[in-house]
Amino acid sequence: MLEADGHKVTEAHDGQEGINLAHGQRFDLILMDISMPVVDGRVATQTIRAGDGASAQTRIVALTANALPEERADFLALGMEDVLTKPLSKPALRAVLGAAPARATPSNHTVLDMNHLSETRDALGEDNFQTMLGKLDAEIAAVAGWAHIDTPLDDLAQHSHKLAGSASLFGASDLAQGLRDLETSAKSKDAHGVAQRAADVTALSLRTRQALAALKAT
Repeated sequence: MLEADGHKVTEAHDGQEGINLAHGQRFDLILMDISMPVVDGRVATQTIRAGDGASAQTRIVALTANALPEERADFLALGMEDVLTKPLSKPALRAVLGAAPARATPSNHTVLDMNHLSETRDALGEDNFQTMLGKLDAEIAAVAGWAHIDTPLDDLAQHSHKLAGSASLFGASDLAQGLRDLETSAKSKDAHGVAQRAADVTALSLRTRQALAALKAT
């Protein structure tokens, strides 16, 4: 169906092969079958989003035989942008192909603003800076435990607000903005927005922790 419309298709025969392909090659779109052997579509999506491969920020669309509202929210929270149900129709597939492009990849500058970080270090002193940096890393590591659709919205807003302040202090600009967006969605009771923003925050948290680890190693 895709090739008939002039698209180049690369097929993975199981979830692990899909992860490997996404790591090594930049795709315009990933159609993720939820029910795959070896590694299912949920785990494959989380692995791709958590990594730094060539397609870490490529749009991922779930393919499933059933898509109940709560399942759709789960897929979005995992980092997928849309859901298609089987059997596929050409109009639905073409609509997905014509949708918005891939997520913007955070620049190194906005993952950690080194100028801002240097100012914070000078203001706090080295000992306090290192102590607070360690606490920030621990707080970010805990994000996966609460940044999802099952967390009560009031708690989600509170967690997001608190961590956004800490992230801003240490120049983690993209993470701070993602957390503010998540807080806004939670306060407005926007379940769809919460699912999308939670997935963004989870991905940004992983990138920020990687940047913090690199900072500690220098």
